Amino acid sequence: MDAPIPDSEYSRLMALASYEILDTVPEAAFDRVTRLAAHVLNTPYAFINFVDRYRIWSKAGIGFPLGEPERASAFCSWTILQDAPLVVENTQLDLRFHDAPAVQGELAIRSYAGAPLTTPSGHRIGTLCVMDIQPHPLNAADLQALQDLADTVVSELELRMRNLHLSRELGAQAQFSRELRRTLDQARVLEGVTSLMDLDLDPEHMTLSAAALLGESIASDYMCLIVLNGELRVEAAYARPGLPPAAHALPTGLPSWPGALTLRTLRTPLYLNNSASVSGAVPEFVGAGIDQIAVVPLDTRETPPRCCWR
Repeated sequence: MDAPIPDSEYSRLMALASYEILDTVPEAAFDRVTRLAAHVLNTPYAFINFVDRYRIWSKAGIGFPLGEPERASAFCSWTILQDAPLVVENTQLDLRFHDAPAVQGELAIRSYAGAPLTTPSGHRIGTLCVMDIQPHPLNAADLQALQDLADTVVSELELRMRNLHLSRELGAQAQFSRELRRTLDQARVLEGVTSLMDLDLDPEHMTLSAAALLGESIASDYMCLIVLNGELRVEAAYARPGLPPAAHALPTGLPSWPGALTLRTLRTPLYLNNSASVSGAVPEFVGAGIDQIAVVPLDTRETPPRCCWR
């Protein structure tokens, strides 16, 4: 006999989804509850089951692996229809279950007791249940212990959900802090570049100073200004202190670079990740261990005269 669907099925499924528990890995807190339930009620099987739309999914269990039985004929589908624990002392004598696969199959379940997992909002999303292969009468104290353990499962679900939300909030705050620091760093760099304009520096020294500021801001190892005027040449370059010697030995003249044509026709920023694998990679850059390269055109007229390399 198939279990009926509760009137509040939609909101019940939404409450179940809010806990983000389905299809998760085993967790020690839930495993402990099933071990305790099997011990206290002296049964070989105990499970924490959640009633999904079409299936029963077990978060933790003692005994045989349940898999994902269909919801329609499962004991737990009847348990969530009531507030109190459901007790079936002899499944072969119960018209709802005597033809169920768990009763007639190799499992041969003869007794079942399940307490609903009722959320603070009143939704019954699953069960804590125990089963036996022989008739197993339970007294009032047994059922109270089963319900108490079921309430413990709900408390653990609530704690787990709050921890998930807190973790996400902390992650969002950390991301916001990183973005804020980045914005402040960029603002300081722009302020520093602007203040260079007030100094009496020749173009080369001003460019080197600006390159150093920008390099510090974006954690760049090497930055240079490339001038395209007939041929490509490095007007000014800045290398981060502490780079290996190969990085400091990068070429200052670029007429033979394979990417010269690309630079001459570049109109938008170009970013290369794993630059060594790019066709026409500059051997000197590959030898220096440079993996990422960004090129930003500073003038996008018909013939871009300058580009900044990172």
